[in-house]
Amino acid sequence: MPDVLQVPTATDERTEFTEQEPDAVTPKWTTDAGTLGAYDSYKAFARSNGLEVETDQTFTAELKQREGISKRKLTVDGKQRQAYRGFRLTDDAPEPEHDNDESNDGPNDPQQTGLDV
Repeated sequence: MPDVLQVPTATDERTEFTEQEPDAVTPKWTTDAGTLGAYDSYKAFARSNGLEVETDQTFTAELKQREGISKRKLTVDGKQRQAYRGFRLTDDAPEPEHDNDESNDGPNDPQQTGLDV
């Protein structure tokens, strides 16, 4: 069974739903095809728990400090996009809610689906 990672956020009450997998690829933002993005999932978790949302740059910098995790352009859902290698989101990872008043920081609109890489 893979190790569950704690993804850093602004507080000690942080948790993210990931499993360490050396060959796994997780997009930074949710894709048009519905693959849940790590940063979108983190934002949904932070907001639902009343935590301050870190910038995507801070989120990435913290993640890259973890052994075995890197960020680069990788193919996800048939397109080149920013993605992380070294972990995958679990099936119970928080998903962003559709909210017309809230813009997505990534290049794609958030989808209500799970990770399907």
